[in-house]
Amino acid sequence: MGFFEKIKEAVIGKPEPQFNDVHQVFLNTATQFEEGLKLTGQTIIPDAANLQHITFVGMGGSMHPAFLLRTYLENMQCKKQINLVRDYTIPAHISKKGYLIVISYSGNTAETIEAYRQAYREGFQMLVMTAGGKLQEAAEKNGTPLILLPKGYQPRHSMYIMFGAVLQLMQNSGILEKHEELFQEAIRILKKDIFENMGKQIAEKIDKKIPLIYTTPKLGSVNQRWKICFNENSKTHAFYNELPELDHNELNAFESREGNIHIIFLVDEEETRLHKQRVSATKQIIKDYGFTTTEIVIKGPSYLSRMLSAMSIGDWTTYYCAQHAGRDPLKVETIEKLKEILKGE
Repeated sequence: MGFFEKIKEAVIGKPEPQFNDVHQVFLNTATQFEEGLKLTGQTIIPDAANLQHITFVGMGGSMHPAFLLRTYLENMQCKKQINLVRDYTIPAHISKKGYLIVISYSGNTAETIEAYRQAYREGFQMLVMTAGGKLQEAAEKNGTPLILLPKGYQPRHSMYIMFGAVLQLMQNSGILEKHEELFQEAIRILKKDIFENMGKQIAEKIDKKIPLIYTTPKLGSVNQRWKICFNENSKTHAFYNELPELDHNELNAFESREGNIHIIFLVDEEETRLHKQRVSATKQIIKDYGFTTTEIVIKGPSYLSRMLSAMSIGDWTTYYCAQHAGRDPLKVETIEKLKEILKGE
């Protein structure tokens, strides 16, 4: 570092890191998950056992961990009610006998800030998770408990940090038990290079087609994660649905034989017999109508490791789809354009 750079750092502080190399960000997934576990420290949700609900408030990539946590807890037979709010206001049915976790990675998400202000005025118990912005300022001013996230990521690319943080929060609060070994096991598995190779192969199969991502409820929120990463990393449309529900409506649309689409089935290796039968029969019908499909059986020693593995495969798939199309997997210029229009109005 030169003399003038040292003077600049001394005056205005060390510049914030910018994680702009998406390939390297995805290679560091295991480290990010581990960092998220450590960020929470000893923070707890007070009296968690007696709360009616835990409600997450946020938008876009900042809400990925909330969707995933809800799916994870449901499949772990956890009885705690998890609500998700993605709007400017807290709905009237969300009672004050629960706890809010308000997440905005940037800290400047308009909807989330408005919802936080309402929650503060109305006296909700809550915690804020953010990397800065107006939300951090408000939380510090109002004395709201705060988990501060590292800066420099696109919100969707900080998902493993945020998911690690909320999982550790659930562990600290007694909602999840005996997860220390599962956390470490998941970190070891995320370090494997197989996920990048799988993503590269799947991207080649998709080959400019619109992906439909189908799962059972076991990987329900993972399909949404894939869809959003196709939208933001690859800049392509993608759609998702769940079995068995889609067999009662969406399956019939394949009769048209229309659309340049590729169907991806994400299947947990411990799916129930009935769900496996559904996947097999559904895939056969779709193939009979002339559409291409890929089935990915997600393997691993625990449900947590399989869920994280499935997410990592999706990240790499969308990264390589972006590479094939010559698109930047980092920028979200159209979303930024919308924000500028709304700011002007």
